[in-house]
Amino acid sequence: MKILVVFLSFFAILLANECVDASSCFEEGSKAAFSGDYMLSNKFYKKACEMGHQGACERMKEYEDKKEAINMQVSAEQFNVVKKSCEGGDVKQCESLATFYMSGKGTKQDYKSAYEIAKSWCDKGEAKFCTLAGMLNDDGVLGEANYQEAMKYYEKACEKLDAQACTNLGLIYISGRGVSADMNLGVSYVNKGCENGDVNGCVALGEFYFKNKDYEKAKPYLKATCENGNGVSCMYMGIALMPKDFRGQISVEAAAYFDRACKLGIKEGCL
Repeated sequence: MKILVVFLSFFAILLANECVDASSCFEEGSKAAFSGDYMLSNKFYKKACEMGHQGACERMKEYEDKKEAINMQVSAEQFNVVKKSCEGGDVKQCESLATFYMSGKGTKQDYKSAYEIAKSWCDKGEAKFCTLAGMLNDDGVLGEANYQEAMKYYEKACEKLDAQACTNLGLIYISGRGVSADMNLGVSYVNKGCENGDVNGCVALGEFYFKNKDYEKAKPYLKATCENGNGVSCMYMGIALMPKDFRGQISVEAAAYFDRACKLGIKEGCL
């Protein structure tokens, strides 16, 4: 049995190394999360995030925020104690209960029950539960992805300055998932997320301006998120610092950003 566990863990690592682009890695991560394998999903999300997929970066952040609850072993008895406390109105225990339902800890995996908890507490004004309800609709784990419902809950949470919700809402508008793409509105929401502390929102802004070749607007976000450990931002910053009439000479400053990107695992940054 131990050999099988080791083999499966090794096989999971191989799988995470097989996806070839950001979109496919994100898709594989979503499939793994749907099946309850959060360790494997995080490997895929990490790889997609390193390739610049902001949705994957968000999922990684969610995993890190809930890692302790996700990884802990939960008996059926412990699950029932948490469930009883949640039913008694303990918001913290309800947060744990929703995580247990999503990860199948102490009970069978049940996204719909997690969603009911999220909706209930969202209606009571708890912004983080509105964000969770939005993400469950956004990810499609309740069935088909329902972007209209996701937007509704993100809007509620963003109104209460939940930074992650603002970023997620903005990214829906930018990508045009289930809605007509609106770059200006999307950027305004992502900016709100960044200003209220969501690092992934700042990363997304840097990437958005960079890909639109507005390097001067991109630089402050790329610099800040590179310093925060985002390798893709470091690589983009290095490119943004290169002269338009590049003739093979890289400035010391640009080279430093490429070097940092390389050390953070971005092969394209290795000169």
